[in-house]
Amino acid sequence: MSIPETLGLSSATLGAVFVTAWIVAIGVALYRYDRERITRRELSLASGGALMWLAWSLLQVVTAFSGAVATAIDLLSLGLFVTGVGLLVHWWRIRETDGSERL
Repeated sequence: MSIPETLGLSSATLGAVFVTAWIVAIGVALYRYDRERITRRELSLASGGALMWLAWSLLQVVTAFSGAVATAIDLLSLGLFVTGVGLLVHWWRIRETDGSERL
């Protein structure tokens, strides 16, 4: 039995909840970076991970659509995944530098 079935939700509904949660997580990370509460390194790590999970969540949402909309969501998901990987590579490269540097 899957989690959506256990909760009585469709995959698309649960995916929409996750999409919202990951967008909020990215927004909080950007806000904290703007207020200088986290470093560039921490922002890269948080945003990269959140974008990858956001991409996965969009793949759950796409089950509710078909045709051109589903294709657009799939392409958006792929773009977010690649961007997330890029941010994690950026984090990997700067993880040993001084954390006080800003973008």
